[in-house]
Amino acid sequence: MRKYMKRTLFATFVLIIVAAALDSRIRAIAPAVPFMGDFPDYGKIVWCPVYMSFGLQDPVCPPHTNFAIYNNFGSEEKHFLCVPTCGHAMWKEEAWPPVRQEFFGKVIAM
Repeated sequence: MRKYMKRTLFATFVLIIVAAALDSRIRAIAPAVPFMGDFPDYGKIVWCPVYMSFGLQDPVCPPHTNFAIYNNFGSEEKHFLCVPTCGHAMWKEEAWPPVRQEFFGKVIAM
């Protein structure tokens, strides 16, 4: 079990950016609405593949705060899903789960 877990350690919650910056065992991250605009330097030391999502109409974590961290990711493979009509509730967006699962599926296949 440990061997398997070392090869497929993924997560989607917000603080995964900090975890990926501090732990190279994390192979891919998919944060939704990461609210890390005040701490974009964490992104510079994230080298695993990244797929993040956020809403363009988010009044809590405006898009510029999400782009701040996205633009600083050190990873060569980084993508984002920005839903133009979504606010802060990315977990309600039907488009996000399949995109996230496909992303993790590709990383697992590597």
